[in-house]
Amino acid sequence: MPEAHISRRRALLLAAGGLAAVPLLGVGQALADTSTSAKPRVYIDPGHGGTDPGAVGNGLQEKNLTLAIALGVRDHLNANWDVDIRMSRTTDLTRSLSYRSSDANSWGADIFVSVHINAGGGTGFESFRYTSASAGSVALQNAMHPQILAGMRTSGSITDRGRKTGNLHVLRETRMPAILTENLFIDRAADAALLKSSAFLAATARGHAQGIAQYLGLGGGTPSPTWPTLRNGSSGENVRTLQYLLLQHNQNLVVDGSFGPATESAVRTVQSSRNLTVDGVVGPKTWTSIVVTRRQGDNGDAVRGIQRSLSSKHGIATTVDGSFGPGTDTSVRTFQSRKKLTVDGVVGPISWQALLG
Repeated sequence: MPEAHISRRRALLLAAGGLAAVPLLGVGQALADTSTSAKPRVYIDPGHGGTDPGAVGNGLQEKNLTLAIALGVRDHLNANWDVDIRMSRTTDLTRSLSYRSSDANSWGADIFVSVHINAGGGTGFESFRYTSASAGSVALQNAMHPQILAGMRTSGSITDRGRKTGNLHVLRETRMPAILTENLFIDRAADAALLKSSAFLAATARGHAQGIAQYLGLGGGTPSPTWPTLRNGSSGENVRTLQYLLLQHNQNLVVDGSFGPATESAVRTVQSSRNLTVDGVVGPKTWTSIVVTRRQGDNGDAVRGIQRSLSSKHGIATTVDGSFGPGTDTSVRTFQSRKKLTVDGVVGPISWQALLG
């Protein structure tokens, strides 16, 4: 990133003003809400958004990456612990810095977590608290930093740039323990390659969520669903789902629920194309490289895989026609509700994992 761009971005983080209106919730209303809820209140802030892309590099925009990670944090928290969650944005919206801090304050958040991607030619992960932070902010940073780093390191070697302090608006103006995370460098090719991986983003989100849970003393939570391991000789509905996903990735095979030589060959082809270990075994890294996010309006073989799994494995009557219409949306939402996932009708990595679990 050019030096002028870095200065502009840091200025945005340091500034008190911005582009969007102040939040609609009044202080009195937020205080009333707080008194009726015993659940911890977690405020998640995906950095940048809307007209502000944040840092840009290697075909990526910071605003999209921060949103993907933040939504993953929300989903992992909702799937595992009983918490209230509010986000500064859940879509590509412009939010001023003053909106973010004021909204968190008015809501009565117990903690504030702002998610960012770094730039400037470095590499690795670092986190920030305010320069004269409270003991709560120090404890929050100490809980989250190692958990995030551990999550990232399940995908590769990550440099630990340390736990830092900074006079950043969202850390200075919020009235609760607060942390800002800088998750790799968008302008470094090796870091960007990881940021393009759905598996890495999911692991980063999981690390954030686990750090939050540790700070709040929430315990281990509900065990997360795991990716099944499939290989030559496996059979059943998960193999059918795998075969539909392979078809989605332009592999030619029959969907029969039997993992034979043709399915193994297709798996090896996909693994080779994604620079994975070519062993024909479908484990977590292969699954996260082939699952695709699907929602209402989408069509194709991945949708058929979702529909078949909902109907045949999970007992939710769903027409298998490859068209993600209102009926499939209703079925997905029913499934998400049963599994205590975020009920949004979108099948992303966490919903795929639950379908296969």
